[in-house]
Amino acid sequence: MNYSLIIPIFNEGKILNNLLEDLKALNEQIEIILVDDGSDDETPKILKNLDNYTIITNHKNIGKGAAIRNGVKIAKNNNIILFDGDLEIKTSMIPGLIQKYEKNKYSPITGIRWKENEKINFELNRYGNYFINSFFNFIHKTNFNDVLCCVKVLKKDLFDDLNLKSNSFDIEVEIMAKLVNKNIRIKETIVNYKRRTALEGKKLKFSDSFRILKRIIIEKSFKKS
Repeated sequence: MNYSLIIPIFNEGKILNNLLEDLKALNEQIEIILVDDGSDDETPKILKNLDNYTIITNHKNIGKGAAIRNGVKIAKNNNIILFDGDLEIKTSMIPGLIQKYEKNKYSPITGIRWKENEKINFELNRYGNYFINSFFNFIHKTNFNDVLCCVKVLKKDLFDDLNLKSNSFDIEVEIMAKLVNKNIRIKETIVNYKRRTALEGKKLKFSDSFRILKRIIIEKSFKKS
């Protein structure tokens, strides 16, 4: 089975060469689509002369969700991998994710960035993730461990059928909610995760939490009876 890997990128010039080096290790059957979402740092210059990847350039920042949809739209394969380009999760995990996806008979796969019983570090970001995840489970009557994880593997036609609307970070919970609404089984799997700080380039802000919470509620209200 062939795969298309979609990675949205925004102002990752400091680490982009490291990401590109890591991507070289992937199977050549994996189509790699990098979506530059209006970067104004060194990112466009680095991506300019790449021949072995498909590059989409947004001339202004339209948001992670919109960037992902643009990437999926041109994907050539019917199995897509969604992944962030910030190196918080290494792309070396992708072959293992594919194995688990195929073992799961091509039902959607999503990542878990921490183990179920892992102690919560005293960090606002970590508490925010815990609260949002708990809120999602309460609203949608589910038992997920990490609905905000950026790592997902699913079929392109299923992704298209979700009719996603989110333009920002709320794309993650919209995907999860719409899969739940369709009664589609989602397999969670642990991924190795190393969170970076805002000084290191972390993009998700506290204000994004309100948009994410709103999306969780909206998708519950739109659930078909």
